[in-house]
Amino acid sequence: MIPYSYHVLGLGLFSALLLTETVSAQTITPDGTINTVVNTSRRNQFAITGGTIQGNNLFHSFDTFSPQDWATLFDLTDSSYGSSTAAISRIISRVTGNNSSSIDGLLQVSGGNFPDLFLINPNGIIFGPNARLNVPGSFIVSTADSIEFSDGITFAANDPTVNPLLTITAPIGLNLPANPNPIEVRGNGHNLNLFAGNEIFGPTAPAVETTGLMTTVPGQTLGLLGGELTLTGGTVTATDGRVELGSIGGGRPTQVGLSPNLAGWQFDYSGVENFDDIALSQQAVAYASGITTPGSMQLVGRQINLTDGSMAILQSLGAVPGGRLQVTTSEGVNVVGTSPMQLRSQIRTEALGLERGADLSIVAPRLQVQEGGRVETATFVGSDSGDLTLQAADAVEVIGFSLDVPETFSLLSSTTLGSGSAGDLTIDTVKLSARWGGFVSVATLFETGDSGNLVINATERVEVVGGSISANSVSAGDTSLVTINTRRLVVQEGGLVGSQAFDSGSGSSVIIRASESIEVAGSNPVLGESQIGATILVVPAVVDIFRLPSEPTGQAGSVDISTPRLMVRERGLVSVQNEGTGDSGNLQIAADTLLLDSSGSITASTASGEGGNIRLQVQDLLLLQNASLISVEARGMGNGGNLVIDASGIVGLDNSDIVANAVFGNGGSIQIATQAIFGLEFQEELTPASDITASSQFGVSGTVNITELEVDPRAEATELTTEFVNLSTIIVHGCGAQIQGNEFIMTGRGGIPPIPTALLAPDRTWQDVRDPAAYMDVLPATTPIAMATEETPLVEIDSWQLTPEGQVELIAVDPIPTVGAPFSNCTVSSQARSGSTPLGSWDYYSGERSH
Repeated sequence: MIPYSYHVLGLGLFSALLLTETVSAQTITPDGTINTVVNTSRRNQFAITGGTIQGNNLFHSFDTFSPQDWATLFDLTDSSYGSSTAAISRIISRVTGNNSSSIDGLLQVSGGNFPDLFLINPNGIIFGPNARLNVPGSFIVSTADSIEFSDGITFAANDPTVNPLLTITAPIGLNLPANPNPIEVRGNGHNLNLFAGNEIFGPTAPAVETTGLMTTVPGQTLGLLGGELTLTGGTVTATDGRVELGSIGGGRPTQVGLSPNLAGWQFDYSGVENFDDIALSQQAVAYASGITTPGSMQLVGRQINLTDGSMAILQSLGAVPGGRLQVTTSEGVNVVGTSPMQLRSQIRTEALGLERGADLSIVAPRLQVQEGGRVETATFVGSDSGDLTLQAADAVEVIGFSLDVPETFSLLSSTTLGSGSAGDLTIDTVKLSARWGGFVSVATLFETGDSGNLVINATERVEVVGGSISANSVSAGDTSLVTINTRRLVVQEGGLVGSQAFDSGSGSSVIIRASESIEVAGSNPVLGESQIGATILVVPAVVDIFRLPSEPTGQAGSVDISTPRLMVRERGLVSVQNEGTGDSGNLQIAADTLLLDSSGSITASTASGEGGNIRLQVQDLLLLQNASLISVEARGMGNGGNLVIDASGIVGLDNSDIVANAVFGNGGSIQIATQAIFGLEFQEELTPASDITASSQFGVSGTVNITELEVDPRAEATELTTEFVNLSTIIVHGCGAQIQGNEFIMTGRGGIPPIPTALLAPDRTWQDVRDPAAYMDVLPATTPIAMATEETPLVEIDSWQLTPEGQVELIAVDPIPTVGAPFSNCTVSSQARSGSTPLGSWDYYSGERSH
């Protein structure tokens, strides 16, 4: 691959005003607690010697440590040490005074056994735009107030005891106070130049010309741990090593664990309850690479914000597999906008070596990628890229174009631009939104590498409005599986869900499972129809940019949808399509209800290959209205596809059609099985009405077979009794009808009165001719039915209720006329006229009746 250049100019963090107010002129002074010596005999340089040696540890203690633009040298080669410093592997320094540290010059270590440099100052630390590192080991800087060692001893900045107890053991933790102070790194921002000037598709070059805070020996860590961390145009770099950025919030004292690893030091935040914010702005860069070691990076905070073209990037450059870029927050990650030089804000891993690239993992309640920001794993060579995994407890939002560069869209992606395969993109969240220029993608560009799988698990909702969730091939590489599991999927305003291929690579299968509903609706003048599909396309702009052949040769993928309710309306489209020389794929839909309205379409089509197949399994109703369409078509020499519909009911209205047509090939086959079909009729060719047709313009017409299923007479049938029971003796006859008036009362086999205003005769009572013993338990003989001793008006049942004991109570609110002729003593009690009166009950579970 042709080399490219990458320039990082400056490094910085923007921070609280408190730090700038407490910084004094250039000064480093020991506090006298241990034998630290500061020499200023060299111009513009502080040379630090002395200290206390314990095993492989060298301890220093300062009252102030603020060299500003002077150089600072920890000189282990000084003659005063003799040979005692040859084995020193750790320099551990504290600041016990009240001032923050300002470092804007060279910070250097000479001698020892590639020693790490630890610097703690609980008052805060500022790195200026001219700050530089020349440290042979790791550099760990923190606003902790003490360092704890494995034997329990602490080296505390808040307890400047003379002759403190020191140790030969290794550090195991940084202890931060209840309200840790910030760390700032200030700079002028990076200047990123790419080969051919193509930032959209080009790689980010290795940091061969970096300035700012940078490790110089492979396998080391550059770590910043404090309160709020702010990089304003700054650069923190660990070439062939590890970058660690940790921001700890207030509340109570907290320890962050330390343990050595192959890339220097690993930080453990498991004991931290509260975090603070990390902000990268004005083209700031956090950069790590792996050459002889895997390389890794970790950012941990409350809110992590990258703006103005700032980047967190991990590259794999050597012959070892890449490590991991881990981003963890307690509230959210925001990757927003571009720089004035049109560079994206981004979090990214890249494979540029011989082995697989690093994985990228983000764990946060919310991830927002906006205004041209990018989160991506990519490969540019023959090695595979790493996987991109997102775990967002609340939402993932990919929204909008760059405000400065409208053609730069927001992107969440796993991509290959070489012969290696792209990694998988997996999203686990409650709600995923891709809106107005937001793209979620697995893609293969330029060469032969295949894309990775795209898996989305959104428990509540997936929303695609003027955006895209897709697998894309603009090369000879194939796309891979797209899987979406959610409750609701909404695709609107030209949104796309599916797979697309534009060259010789083939499309992938698309599997969608929505437990409640799917809606595909609307269109956009620029983006076209809202669509779920697997397509091979010819797009002139894409052909020009990628120098593609005029006719793609790949095979289209398939689409498999399952949901209770699918709505395709207002030119929305569900399709499998091939505009090249290959065949169309297959489309399968399983739904309870399938509604197509206002030119909504379900299609399988080809330009010259064989038409695709569509299978629709609809449990209840398939409704087409307002010029909607279901079609399997072949426009060239290919034959029309097969269309199979299995639905309980089918309705077609307002010039809606079911079509299996061809031009030069044979028409397709339509097989319909239904209990009822309305509004659609078979026609030899399309008419202004709603049609079913399988024709060919120049070939043989296809076939249409409609099977109207008969209802099974045995289904839901109840065996009727042959033994009738005369119930006239147990029905109470009353006279309430004359009191109520204006009632129409059905009393059973006696029929209805000659006119609505007439009263029923006393003998025209309702009778149930069934034997009640077959439908309820027989009451014990010791509980006879009480006969009415006086004529009481019948009361209409107004409602019923199920009691907690399983009893069904019948409730009357207003009286009902008594069935029968008038009697002289007909009255209606006041209780029956108002209120709710339980009239009796039976057990809902056992069927036993009670009064």
